[in-house]
Amino acid sequence: MLRSLTATVICFSFNYCIAQINLSEGFLSDIKSTCPICKLDTSLFNTYKNDDFHLAHYFYTREEIDSSFSYSSKLLSRIDRLTPREIYVLYYLNGLALKQKNLHKASSKKFNLALSYVDVIEKVASIDNIYINLSQDLIEQYRFEDAITILENWKQKEGLNNESAFAAKNFGNLGISYLHIENYQKAEENLLKSHQINLQTGNVVDLTGSSIDLANLYYEQYMDSIAIVYFEEGLAYAKKGDNLKNLEVAYQNMAIVEENREDFKKSLFYIKEYQKIKDSLWNRDRIWELAQTDKAIAAAVNKEKLMIEKSKAKRLLLFASLLLFILALVSYFIYEINKQRKLISKQKDDLEDLHRLKDELFAILGHDLRAPMHYLLSINRQMSLAAQGVKGTPLFDLIGKNALASSKMHLLLDNLLHWVLVKSKKGYFESEKINVVRLVEMVRFNFEALLDHKSITFSTQIEEHLTVYADANSIKVVLRNVLDNAIKFTPNNGHISVEGKKDEDTVTIVIKDNGIGMDTNQLNKLSTSSSDLDSFNRQNTGLGLKLCQSFLKRSNGHFTIESEIGKGTSVFISLPNK
Repeated sequence: MLRSLTATVICFSFNYCIAQINLSEGFLSDIKSTCPICKLDTSLFNTYKNDDFHLAHYFYTREEIDSSFSYSSKLLSRIDRLTPREIYVLYYLNGLALKQKNLHKASSKKFNLALSYVDVIEKVASIDNIYINLSQDLIEQYRFEDAITILENWKQKEGLNNESAFAAKNFGNLGISYLHIENYQKAEENLLKSHQINLQTGNVVDLTGSSIDLANLYYEQYMDSIAIVYFEEGLAYAKKGDNLKNLEVAYQNMAIVEENREDFKKSLFYIKEYQKIKDSLWNRDRIWELAQTDKAIAAAVNKEKLMIEKSKAKRLLLFASLLLFILALVSYFIYEINKQRKLISKQKDDLEDLHRLKDELFAILGHDLRAPMHYLLSINRQMSLAAQGVKGTPLFDLIGKNALASSKMHLLLDNLLHWVLVKSKKGYFESEKINVVRLVEMVRFNFEALLDHKSITFSTQIEEHLTVYADANSIKVVLRNVLDNAIKFTPNNGHISVEGKKDEDTVTIVIKDNGIGMDTNQLNKLSTSSSDLDSFNRQNTGLGLKLCQSFLKRSNGHFTIESEIGKGTSVFISLPNK
């Protein structure tokens, strides 16, 4: 049964080993020795090249996780054409992408698949780091026995004489896993080893983590005199570093320790320091625990104040009943004010709960729904490719309808999330120089299955170096909505083209189709802000059009539509080129 402090502190060890978006030096080395582009010239690592393997790691390093996952999954779908080293790197990238989405169960499977190829590959530089990621995923799922099995295997193969910083993290994860199953001897052995290596490397972030891990171990065994030394050591190391999250946890630990020791003055000091760090990080995931501690200390302070007030009242009673009456009247007003404050405080807590619930809801929409939608789109692309030999059959038509429904659902979800971000002013917006050809190709890839199913030809006439100055994500949303509409109203065996025209200050992207088109009345309705009609004069949400207008306005751009019944539609998107 873990002591109350452990439940607060132990999560720090979970977090300090989590792989960041930056790739480890070992994995960078493995990628450069495997990628066909980078093997020729490592300086091309951060350069866009039209090669699926290269793009898989190129997009990951640019933090475009969805694109990275898409390319690595696409290659793994043709695994029989890959070498063991290529499979290892792609599964590793796949796992890292899923981990960034907090899909720990799925990412641990990918890391396990990558490890299964290690024995047939020579000189894997990232072996220690992949064990860190895999064991961390298992710990996040509370699969401590599985984490121990994996890390004991690493220890026998790689860890016996390993003194690297990565080895220290693996020993630390192994110790934490043993701590959770209450095998304190094994936990101490591995946590001390981790701390010893960190002392040699001198990294204050790692030293903060390993010190607090050891403090938890001894605190859990009620060896408080040893635990407090390591808690104080962890705080000292955290102050030396520049990681505010580490310092926040270290202050929180000390506040709880001093509260348990009934030194409320020190506890209050540490809580105030902790709150300063917490406010600067806008981290609300521990607000309930902090409120409980704050209430306990506030209750003790209020009790002392009440005793003083009662003593004063007794002395005043000896001098004059009038003063007693005044004091009673003042006390009544104070009581009413405090009552109102409590009511306001409760309303504030309720609003914060609602705000948290709203954020969690959109987090679910943004992560838990978008990830399976991307997976569904990937399956549809594969099904469309596999169904090429059965064109004209009911099965081929069903696959096409499924791909269309999936694409519409994905587009609606994406539009909804972007619309909420725009309205809540939480969307990240940054204008930058964008290559138009690359942007169009990335959007076209999302509709590859639909284009192929309807046998629609797609062509581009854009200069290779044509650029615009806008927010990339916003323009992707605009292009996706326009291209989705073009595909929907273009018949089978039709044609869609994208052209780029440049003048002195602007670039105009023209998307043409030879679909059913619209008459003048429909165009007039579509151009008004109140329009909720599509090209068939049917009611819809109008969200895509409104979103496009909003995003183009933010990028100092605009668009116009030209159409004629039976001859198709042309959409002109104008954006600044500098």
